[in-house]
Amino acid sequence: MRSARKAVAARKASFEKYRCKPRRALVILLGDGAEEKALQLNGTDIGGWNALVKVEPEEERDEEADLYRSTLADRIRNDRRFWFGVAVRGYDTSLPVDEVESALRKHFSSCGEITHVFVSTLDKKTNIYFYQEDGEARALDLSGNEVGGFEIAVTGVATIFSNRPPPGGGIGYGYSVPAHMIEFAGEIHDKVAAFKKQRVSV
Repeated sequence: MRSARKAVAARKASFEKYRCKPRRALVILLGDGAEEKALQLNGTDIGGWNALVKVEPEEERDEEADLYRSTLADRIRNDRRFWFGVAVRGYDTSLPVDEVESALRKHFSSCGEITHVFVSTLDKKTNIYFYQEDGEARALDLSGNEVGGFEIAVTGVATIFSNRPPPGGGIGYGYSVPAHMIEFAGEIHDKVAAFKKQRVSV
């Protein structure tokens, strides 16, 4: 066994569901023996489906790609468009995404300049961002209003200002990654993958 396995480290195990389509989830495990315990779950029944557990191979450290990823993440994290925002729920989720965005933009236009709108069909909510802080405050006051006959609920959304990480860059209780970082995670991943591919082809 490699010495790295003897230390407390993060391990990844992929659990594949066998139904109509194979699905995969990556799970990060911490602690001595966590990897071995996860592998013992291979073939067990989990809620009506059998789990196939595999250990993901460790990728070689790519400092250049890591730096590029960090640069992209910092650029998105500090983007002025996402400083102030709210999360909206309760509207008619059966509408197409473009109609939801159009209706919410119109409803919240009186709050101030809207810089970005993200409609999440998975979470059935929409994040709306404003250029000014008072736009966020005005939007929160619209909670309980009706949009298309549906009563909406407006709450705060995690931003770099409303949800600051603990000193030292650690993760503390109550902290959440800024919502827009989750939205753009896939885009960052794709750009890093393209960056790596471009270097290989040169």
